[in-house]
Formats: sequence, C-alpha cells, structure tokens
Amino acid sequence: EARPQVLAVELPAEAGEWTQWIGHPETVPPVAFALADPVGESLSFYPFAAFSPEFVALQWAHQNSVPVQCIDLSAAVPRAGLTAAASSPVVGAAIEDRVGAESSVDSWDVLVESRGCGAGAEEIRRAALAVGFARRADHDVADMQTELREAAMREGLRSCEGQAVAAVIGAFHAPALTTDLLADPEQQRADADLLARHPAVATPVGSLVPYGSAELDSRSGYPAGIADPAWQQTVLESGGSPAALRAAVIATLTDIGVAIRRRKQPCGTPEIAEAARMALDLASLRGLPAPGRRELLEAMTTVFAQGDVLGRGRVVAAAAQDVLVGAARGTVAPAAPRTGLADDVDRRLAQTKLPSDKAELRLEPLRSDLDAAREVLLHQFAAAAISYGQPVAGIGPGGARTVGNRWEVGVSSSTHASIAAAARFGVTVPQVAAARLRHGLVGSEQGQSCQTVLRVLRQALYGALGALVRDLVEQVRRTFPHEAALTELTGAVALCEEVLAGQFAGALTPGIKGLYDEIATVRTELTGPIVREIEGMAGATDIEDARVLAEAYRILSRSSGDGRLRLRRNITGFANGTSSSLIRGAARALLVADNAGSEAGTDAITALSADVAQLIGSGDRPRIVGYVQGLLAAVPHLLLTDPEALAAFDTVITELTDAGFVARLPALRGAFDGADPEARDRLLAEIERTTSTAGRRSHVDPELVAGWAADDQQTFARLRALGLADAAFTPGVRWQLILGRRRDAQPEARALCRSLDRLYGAPSTRVEDQLGLGGGAGSERSYPSVREWSDDLLELFGADVREDVLAQAADRGDAGAALTLSPDQMRPSVELLTTMLALSGGLPEARLAQLRPLVRRCVEELTKRLATQLRPALRGLRTARPTRRNTRLLDPRRTIAANLKHVYRDDDGQHRIVAAQPVFAQRAVRQPDWHIIIVVDVSGSMEASTVYAALVAAVLAGVPALSVTFLAFSTEIVDLSEQVEDPLALLTEISVGGGTSIWLGVAAAAARVKVPKRTLLVMITDFEENGPAAPLLAGISSLAESGVQMLGCAALDDTGVARYHVATAQAVAAAGMPVSAVSPTRLAEWVAETVNGSA
Repeated sequence: EARPQVLAVELPAEAGEWTQWIGHPETVPPVAFALADPVGESLSFYPFAAFSPEFVALQWAHQNSVPVQCIDLSAAVPRAGLTAAASSPVVGAAIEDRVGAESSVDSWDVLVESRGCGAGAEEIRRAALAVGFARRADHDVADMQTELREAAMREGLRSCEGQAVAAVIGAFHAPALTTDLLADPEQQRADADLLARHPAVATPVGSLVPYGSAELDSRSGYPAGIADPAWQQTVLESGGSPAALRAAVIATLTDIGVAIRRRKQPCGTPEIAEAARMALDLASLRGLPAPGRRELLEAMTTVFAQGDVLGRGRVVAAAAQDVLVGAARGTVAPAAPRTGLADDVDRRLAQTKLPSDKAELRLEPLRSDLDAAREVLLHQFAAAAISYGQPVAGIGPGGARTVGNRWEVGVSSSTHASIAAAARFGVTVPQVAAARLRHGLVGSEQGQSCQTVLRVLRQALYGALGALVRDLVEQVRRTFPHEAALTELTGAVALCEEVLAGQFAGALTPGIKGLYDEIATVRTELTGPIVREIEGMAGATDIEDARVLAEAYRILSRSSGDGRLRLRRNITGFANGTSSSLIRGAARALLVADNAGSEAGTDAITALSADVAQLIGSGDRPRIVGYVQGLLAAVPHLLLTDPEALAAFDTVITELTDAGFVARLPALRGAFDGADPEARDRLLAEIERTTSTAGRRSHVDPELVAGWAADDQQTFARLRALGLADAAFTPGVRWQLILGRRRDAQPEARALCRSLDRLYGAPSTRVEDQLGLGGGAGSERSYPSVREWSDDLLELFGADVREDVLAQAADRGDAGAALTLSPDQMRPSVELLTTMLALSGGLPEARLAQLRPLVRRCVEELTKRLATQLRPALRGLRTARPTRRNTRLLDPRRTIAANLKHVYRDDDGQHRIVAAQPVFAQRAVRQPDWHIIIVVDVSGSMEASTVYAALVAAVLAGVPALSVTFLAFSTEIVDLSEQVEDPLALLTEISVGGGTSIWLGVAAAAARVKVPKRTLLVMITDFEENGPAAPLLAGISSLAESGVQMLGCAALDDTGVARYHVATAQAVAAAGMPVSAVSPTRLAEWVAETVNGSA
C-alpha cells in the first residue's frame, strides 16, 4: 500500500487549521466545515459524513500524524463574474444510455458504487477515475470557475514536491492534475498568472458545526449532496461484503415496510419478502454482486407503491425518506474551538426555554414575561444576524394588529455558522446585536440616510438595546428635522408613539423605559418639520403619498401648539384645488372624516359633493382616478361609514344618462379598482342595502303592480326586437359595473364588464369568488387577442375612451395594448410617452420595431406643441451684437435707451418717445454666447419632468445664442449632450429609476462651467437627497459665488405643482439657487429674462 507523506484534500485553504478537528476521534459525523462572510450574511458548507472519502482520509491522517494540505481555491477569492458554463453532456448522455441510468448520479451508482461491492480498492479507484475521465470530455473550456479552482489545486500539489502525496479529489478533476501538467513550465506560468488576476479580497470566518442527514441529502438544496445518506451509511457498514449488503437490503426494506404501516397503510411480510426477492433478482440479472440503490428503489416502488404515484405512492415515498435519509445529527469534538458568543447563546436559550428543535411558537409578549423575554432575544438574534428564528406574518380581522406573534425557530447548522461569523463583534448577544447594527449604519461615503437610521432604530428598540437607542434618538433629533422626508418623519413619530404606548416587548424593558422622556421630546420636535414637509406634497401622484399624508394628519391632529392650525390650513388648501387630484381627494376625505357630525362636517360634505359632481361631470379620467384613489387611500372606510359621503357619489352616478355613464365607466372602474376586493364587496352590499326597495311599504294593489311590470316587459321586448331599446342601467347595476363585482345577467352590462375585466381582472378569477364569497362568475369567454378587445372597446365606449383604456393597459405593462394604438390616430401625451418608454426596455427587437413609430410620433408631436408654446418667450432672446441696419428684428430695450432724448408730451399729457434712431438685432450665426446646463434627476419619482426636460432641451438647443449641456443623474452621472437636439434619442438613452444623489449632479455641472457669468444652471429634481445635504449645499454655494445663474425646478410640467422635500429645497434656495415648480413656458421665460437682462 501507499505510504503518503502528505494528504492533499479538495477543500478550501481556510479549512487547513480545522482538518485536525474534522478527523478527531471524538468528532461524530455528519459535521460540516462552514465559512461565513464576516460582513454580509452568506454562508457556505462543506459537509462530511462517515462515508465521505475526505472524512475517512482525514481520520486516517489524524491517526497516523500525516500532514494535510487543502488544495482547493481559497474561499476569499470572489466568484462573482466567473463563468461556470454548463457542459453539453454528449459523452455523459451516451454513458447513461448504455447503462440505462436516468442521470449522472445513477450512472455513478451503476458503474462504481454497485459494482464496487466485494471489489478491491485499486479496482474501485480505477473505475472512479474512468468515469471522471469520461465526464471530462464534456467539459467546457469557458468554465472559468473550474479553471481557477484547478489552477489552485495544481499549485497546492506543486507545493508538496519531493514528497509522496495521496490526493483525495473529485474524479472529474483528476485529468487536470496529472503529473505531466504539474511539471509543465508553461502550465505553471499560466496557473500563477491566472491566480494573480484573482486575488483574495476577504477573510472568511471558518467553523466546524454539527450537520444532519436531512441537510446532507441532495434534495435539501445542497448542490454537492448525496442521495439517501442513511442508505450510503448502510453500504459503508456492510464492509464491502456482498452477503452483508444483501442482508442490509432486506433489513432496509423491512424498515420501510414498518414505516408504511405506521402511516396506516397495509404492508406485511409477503410484500416485504416480494420486494426483497425482486431486488435480489434484479441484481442477479444485471450481473451485480448485491443490489444497489437503484435495485432497492425499483423493488420498493413496484411492490410497495403498486404503481400509485399519488395516494399510496406518497405514503411510500415519505416512509422511504425516513429510512433512507435518516435523522442522524453529528457532534463536534468537545475540545474543538468554540466562541464565547456560542456559550452565551446556549445560556440565553436555556434561560428563555426556547427549543433547539424546529418549532413554531406563538408568543404573547404583552401578557407573559417569559414571552416578552423570548421576543426580545429573538429580535436580538435577528439584529446580530444569528440564524435561529423567523417571524411569521400575522394580521388580525380588518388588518388590525394582533396581540400575539408567531415565530418559526430552531437550531440548525446555519445557526452555528452564523454564530461563528458574528463572534468578532462581541461575546454576548446584545453586544453583538448592537455592534452589527452600528456597522449597518455605515452608509455611503456621504453618510447615513434617514431611512437607514429609522430602520436601525426600530431594530434596536425591538431588541431593547438601550445604549444604541439613546445614540440613535439623539441622531434623529439632530438630523431628521432638516434632512428627513415626510415618510421618514411620520415613521419616526409613529415609532415613538408605539414605544410610549408600550406596544411591543422591547419598549417595556427598563433600559428603554428610561428613555421615554427623550423619545417624547423627539415626537414633539418632529411635528413642526412634518407640517413643513406637508407643504411639498401638493403635486404628489403616488398612492403611497396619500397614505403618508393621512398618517401625518392623524399624528398632528393629536399634537398641541400651532401645528394643528397650520396643518388644517394646508389640508384645506389641498382640498380646494391647489394640488394634484390625488392629494385633493385625500385632503377632502380627511376633512370629511375629521369633522363628521359637526357643522364643519356639513360644509365638508357639501364640498365633497361639488368635487364629485364636477369631476365626474368633466369625464377627465386621470383626475377622476386620482381623486377617488386619494380619497380611498387616506380614509379607506369613508364611503362605508359615512352615508352622506356615499350619497355624494351615488347621486351623481345615478343622475348620469346611460350614455354619459358608459363614457365614464372606465374611469370610475379604474378609480375604485385600488380598493381591495373585500372592501368593494362590503361597499356594494351597503349600496344595495341603502337603495333596496324590498323593505318599503306600498299602498298600491300588488296585482296592479304586477300588471304594470308585465306591460313594461312586453314594451321593452318589442323595442328590443325593433332595435330601439337602450341599455337602461339601474343604480345597482351601475355600482356593480363600477366596483367590478357583477351579479347582473343583463347582456349590455356583461359586455361592458367583460371589456373592463381585460384590464382590471375578472371577478371570477379571484379566490373569494371561487369560494362563493364574491360577486359571481360570468360564463363569457375571455378575449383571445388584444385586437378583438380593442374593437369591442371602440364599439362600446368610442375612440377616445378606447385610447385611454389601451394607454392604461400599456401603463400596467401590456405591450400588446400599446402596439394596438395607431401612430396617426393616437393622442400624444407625456403620460403615454412615459408608458411607451418604460415598455421599450423589456421588449424583444421585433416588437420594439413596432413600438418605435409610436414613440417617434409622440415625441415629434409633443416637441412641436412645446416649441409653439415656448417661441413667444424665446423671441426676445438676442445676442449682445446690436446693429443700425434694418434686420426687421427690432431690439426694444436698446431702441428706447438710444432715443430717450426724443421724448415729448402729447395732448393728453402722456410722455412718448420718437424712435428716430432705431436699433435692430443682428441675426446671429451659430456662435453661442450663453451656456445652459440642464441637470435632470431621473429617479423613479421624476418621470414626467424628465420627459419635459428632454423636450425643452431640444427646443433650447435650436436657439443660436445658447449651447446646451444635458446631464442625467440618479446615483451616477450620464452626459447626454450629444443627443440633445434629438429628443427621441435622448429619451431612449435615459433609464428612469434608482436612488438620488443630487450632489453628484451639481458636481458634474460645476466641472462643465467655463465662463460662470455666462452660464445658466437648471436643476430639475424633487430634492429627495439620499444622504446629508452638506455636499449639495457646498456645491451650490460655490457656483453661486462664481456668478452662475441657477434655478431649481421642483417639477417641470404643465400643472405647476410639485411633490418635493421642503427642507432641502429651502436650504438650496438659501445657498443661492431659487427653487420653484415651473412650467416649460415659465422656464423659457426665465432663460430669456436672464440672458437679456445680462446682455
């Protein structure tokens, strides 16, 4: 036998110091060597079972004092970006066909495992190497990850030169580790060069952790796992004896039969005997010394499952899993290195009586001290990134918060590995949790965002980390009033109220109770900034903003001081129309709900009725949808709980003519689609209850009423036969159509509802309808194509409404709906253009070619319209070279200045000037005198402004006196100045979305300033800076001092209202950049006024 001086093992270099503990006599497999990223939360495992060749070899090395060399690639080398090409299994497929195997695992069993019983060690080694060399023929040379690993293995083996080496490696890698390749100088240089190009960049933390059979099984998700580890252990224990293995097969089938009987299914001695006979016979027919795994499975499925893959088959599968996979769990040698944190975790688990085995717990921390301690510890585990428990979402009736919380807990190999990774942060769970949270506060080079601070503060409060909470509360007091957006401000105040109300276990611990005064102070101090930021919500169009506005209103309604008065003034202003339709609806709903039952409430209902009548009467789909969605987002149950508010809608909808109702139905359906199905069902039930005539008494003879009804039916039938009948929709049917909860069998109603279900979803597809809880399912077929749907929309609603519906479908991601629009017939708008631009990024080239003419037509038409609007404003923009020659372009300002000596008083006493010496403007050649830099925020909230900015830039680029630079930014800068004269090319280059780093845009603009006093800077952003505002303000101050003329646009559109961060905008204005929400025309006027005023 070989007497190696070194044992080389296919393990990462980091495992070197742990091999003595893996092979230690007191280590009981299965165990795993774990590597954890010390910064992130990624874990990797290298399991060892008793039958693992590496484990057996390491045990031998430990017993014989042979040094071990771990030769695989270090885990510190990043794998990201390395190709791991999938091979084309030509040879492998041929092998599997030859031996009748279904996969590479089965072919290995047939060629190596099954035939290895009773064979010698050298025979088994040669068989394994033969399979490896055959599989190597399918290897793809583009597999960089494998190439890098094998280069590391060769270098590791070269380091053992001059010594007898035994290498325990995968058979697949053997062809790459031959002695010829090891000795080849060219290969040595190539290996060294390849490894030098991929250096280690981290220091992973290693640990040895207990592992389980279930985790070792390949079906657990471990890519290099082995199927049925308990069976593999049985094969190992047979000692290579065919007779012992045959006996083990019979015992295994007997155990499976017992497990089947425990599951209340019959499986007696005859079945077990027949299965054993079949397994032995299959082995004999295939020339095997004893049955292998394949024979065992075939006998079991044939005899025990009897061909049933569902009922009995599932029972047999479950029983086989218990027996063949097993439930063994290993232990690590007691003397193996162990962290102080691991001891602290064990102690705290014992104190709180939390289980080690997997379990689901229901905790009631506000009713039980033990549950409170448990919940605090579980939150500390989560903050420390220790893998032990996960919360299970639970919501009470109507979305209410539940008293109890559910957690899935249990100790696993990930728990041990994550403890080892976290140990560098401390030796106790609270210490590690606080340190890891502080580490998470380290943001970008510009500092921490308010969103991150708020998230970490919540985690610290739930984990009762008092010292960290104290620091974070102070940081909130210092930074939030000036930097936080309304979402973070309301979130911070809501969190403070949760703490002061004691709504979770962490808030009731002594350490957090001692901070109540500071937390109450924060809550009070943030009310002023909330009022200030509400002023910047006027132009919001996101439903989430309406919810944030409602939360801010509820918070400030409970506050003292002048905050409530300022709040009411802002909300009243929003409700009266100085805002987007979404915010207007939300504000009106808040006023109605807040003043219910009072005289002010009557006025609020009157105003609501007027709003609804005006909006629905106008038929303006975007305004109707925005208003109703804002109303329902701010006060979801307003129409259910306030009959007068519901009557405001019902009256207008009922009084519409049928034609008027049909024309507005898509808008109304879209408006109420934002409510959840259950809410719409309850609203429809309430409407039917209040409008029902079932309970009304009548003094008219019932027989007479029946006669009238029969006459009505006969008349309507004749009108229908003559084609003269109109679709007379009752109020109940109208509401069914609006809410998408149809129950009416009226054909006209079904046709309308079917056409809108294509966009909003059919009620019959919803779970509650399938359970009989919804509005009933229609039997009509769905639309086979977008074209047929478009034709029906045209017939039912008309061309204008059809375009609106198709555009809305496109906005929801339906590219087919956008492609149905005709370039010649479409109505270009900024909203439609943003939708088509968003779709273009995810379409294949064939469909993108269909979309391009639509986008081009939309851009051309919008640019033409905008140029018409801006031309009057830019007409007065001249160069600084006047002339006495008559160019037909009079320069009014210079003409007046040159003729002030020719002033006289007329008969009416008015002073008049005689233009004896007129001054004209000389037509300029393309030699720009002014440089305008347009810096555009292309984060997700600025879509419409981005489109307008591109169109305005194209118009300004056509002015001879101006040169235009166009910069787009989110968290990076892109210079698109070369495309500025082609708005289509410009818009297709812009990718909207991502975060916001405004200071980057300012810095990029400053780098492009050449003559400050002849430079205009237009910054278009919502001023939601991701990080501290200090770099931004410093950049703006520097530009202002140099003489650059600047304008900050909180929005650039036709509405003149914006949704922006007020505090940052005020600070920017104070630094030298005036801020306003402007229209494109007003922006052009500012450019002209600035240029002409400085000429």
